Amino acid sequence: MKYTRKTSAFLLLFFLCFPICALFAQSESDKIVGYYYYFEPKEKEHSQVQVYKSGDKYKAKVIWLKEPNTKDGKPKTDIFNKDESKRNRTIMGITIFDGLTYNTSKKRWEGSIYDPANGDSFSCAAWIEGNTLKIKGYVGAEWMGINRTITWTKETTARK
Repeated sequence: MKYTRKTSAFLLLFFLCFPICALFAQSESDKIVGYYYYFEPKEKEHSQVQVYKSGDKYKAKVIWLKEPNTKDGKPKTDIFNKDESKRNRTIMGITIFDGLTYNTSKKRWEGSIYDPANGDSFSCAAWIEGNTLKIKGYVGAEWMGINRTITWTKETTARK
């Protein structure tokens, strides 16, 4: 096969740009990674969650609670979990997101979210607006309107 200068230039440009495009696509989906602060008004619970990448999916876990212990000084546990065998696990370290994936056409992350305040899991969609992560948890199909949206504020470091 005979290569012309145009073909060679095109191939060179393609192989130089392809890794850059791949990095851009990867960084777009990785924007969710970081620390987020959340205040639950109903429960008056302050927490910080860390979102991280695990393989090709995204997970989140509770890494800080303003009040990590109950009134009697014991660590707060997952007392509302529907699975009784999990009710003794501490809220600190509990997984909130487990397996979000990035939907490039909708520019958002999709999967499920666990709410330790009531022990329920919901389907969810998450997207970034400025320095916040909006998370819509829903039951059934998203368009049915049985949903709730919460806001997590991005922070630069882990709380202590």
